[in-house]
Amino acid sequence: MKKIITSIFIILAFFIVGLSIHTLADGPLEVLQIEGSTVYHYGTSDPVMTPQNYVERDSEFRGVWVATVQNINISSTIDESNFRAQFDAFLDEIESIKANAILFQVRPTNDAFYDSAFAPWSRYLTGFEGLDPGWDPMEYMVFASHARGIEFHAWMNPYRVANSSLSKTNLLNSLDDENFAKQNPDLVVEGTNGTAFILNPGEPAVRNYISNVVEEIMNLYDIDGIHFDDYFYPYGGLPASEDEDTFNTYKSSGQLLFDFRRQSVNQTISGVKDVVDAYNIANNKDIRFGVSPGGVWQVGGEEGVPIGPASQSYSSLFADSKKWVEEGWVHYINPQIYWSFEHGIAPYADIVEWWANTVRGTGVDLLIGHGIYREEANTEWTSEDMAAQLKFNQQFPEIKGSVLYRLGFLNTPGMQTVKSDMWTTKPLNTWSSSDVESPTYSIDGSLEGSVYRSNVQVTLTSTQDVLYHLGDGI
Repeated sequence: MKKIITSIFIILAFFIVGLSIHTLADGPLEVLQIEGSTVYHYGTSDPVMTPQNYVERDSEFRGVWVATVQNINISSTIDESNFRAQFDAFLDEIESIKANAILFQVRPTNDAFYDSAFAPWSRYLTGFEGLDPGWDPMEYMVFASHARGIEFHAWMNPYRVANSSLSKTNLLNSLDDENFAKQNPDLVVEGTNGTAFILNPGEPAVRNYISNVVEEIMNLYDIDGIHFDDYFYPYGGLPASEDEDTFNTYKSSGQLLFDFRRQSVNQTISGVKDVVDAYNIANNKDIRFGVSPGGVWQVGGEEGVPIGPASQSYSSLFADSKKWVEEGWVHYINPQIYWSFEHGIAPYADIVEWWANTVRGTGVDLLIGHGIYREEANTEWTSEDMAAQLKFNQQFPEIKGSVLYRLGFLNTPGMQTVKSDMWTTKPLNTWSSSDVESPTYSIDGSLEGSVYRSNVQVTLTSTQDVLYHLGDGI
């Protein structure tokens, strides 16, 4: 066992919040500027620092979301040649930016882009729910992706039944007879706004159903990942009356409704992780399970993000994404950090730093979800933001790559900069690997609030030699 002990009697550059170790990327840091203006951390006069140089990685996850709900990125067709041509065009676009993964929405609304024993064919594939196209689109998508060295990740909405203005009765009647929601109307709940219908996360039968869906698709296709997005309990809320019976049946003694809802989602996430891990062990596979929650877990307090009053997934969607990371219930977390560096409430840098601190030491990989569509849809996001975000991310070794929302926005001016100056070659791997263990560390010193500022002693312990870098001038 080897130990290296160093005492530092100045403010440590790599202690930003609490025990967070802020490492340098491939050289010194500099003050970040967007369109000639200095960028500051939220509510402070502290400038955001970023690496001076961007260094392209040999191993990095570069993914693109392809949305099928409401036919956002794909037109419905039962014609095999037409579908193949559309999908090939998707891969052409993805290859053009040197990305190496596609996250394709295979279950947009409790349906499927493949022949499933648990769901009908998707209306967004054929135009009519339950209509068999007569061939296997998934088999082609996985084959075509792998033929180009692109990973295929199956993006699923685990709970969503439909977004509709119909009454619950009329909605369920409109679904195919093979739809799990139609077969189990008591397991469907309706959001506050009257348009969002989901499977009730608090019901054990729903959790079992979702696990079965995940296991089925792994058995059917040689996919590389299972991916959930940010739709858990409905945006806009769920009336207590909708899941009152479920709560009263399954709650723990003294448990509050909101805690019960968070626990219900936790059980789904941990259950899926168990299914994926068991499949990988039994089949010598490395399928990754990850979730792309809303970018903000919670605001303020001792553990939340130090930003303005943004939407918080912990309280609005009952998605305790921080706990998923801490418990190791996901292989990777992919928060949707769609805001610019200069957003007035939820600036990019502060949220990214919080996530890097959160995953550090957990074994969970961090991918950043970038809202590249906002360059066209939102004037606050400039053509400089995307390149600046990628460079900023490189100071955090916890960040293993990026996912772009979405296909259709890969040719913005900002992405053209990325394409020409940054992503010039496709990485050899999506995930970096190493057989060298990470050292453990302990910290002692004089605290000011929650930050070590003087007489700091850091002890690194490893069974192998440790190479370390504390920062410029230290």
